[in-house]
Amino acid sequence: MKKSTLIYEVHMQTKYPKANVEKVVNSMIDVMTNSLKEGDSVSLYGFGSFLISKREAKEVFLPGSSIKVKVPSKTVVKFKPSKKLKTILEEEEVD
Repeated sequence: MKKSTLIYEVHMQTKYPKANVEKVVNSMIDVMTNSLKEGDSVSLYGFGSFLISKREAKEVFLPGSSIKVKVPSKTVVKFKPSKKLKTILEEEEVD
């Protein structure tokens, strides 16, 4: 789902003006981004948590060759779904 689709769906469910919904969605993304940038996790009850993780530097072989390349360390965002979301998705697989 794209952000524009999300905005439209929330607009249709809530009947709030589309411009207001767009401001709220953009603000929510900004707040979440800033929180993650500061090293905090973001938890949305019933949905899941966004966590910051650090990948260590490593050496890997290029596919199809024997050349080793150094991959630098970097910070990544991981998503951990809530038990509620896992249960909902597992029920959908059964159908």
